[in-house]
Amino acid sequence: MGKKEGKVVEVAFTNSEIETLREVLVGHLAGLRMEIACTDRREFREFLNKRKDFVEEFVHRLEKDLMAGGS
Repeated sequence: MGKKEGKVVEVAFTNSEIETLREVLVGHLAGLRMEIACTDRREFREFLNKRKDFVEEFVHRLEKDLMAGGS
């Protein structure tokens, strides 16, 4: 069974909205890291690490967009 991919959706944000979204996600990362450190369940830790990796990449993309001038 292959990985299900959704359709690509484009959403326009102002630079202010991008910065706010970045701040929210960075705050969420701190909680994810704490939860990863505190969990004893390997499967759950793996799930959280994948989630953390996704959020970190998304934050990186937002920062890159802000540096490039954004929307």
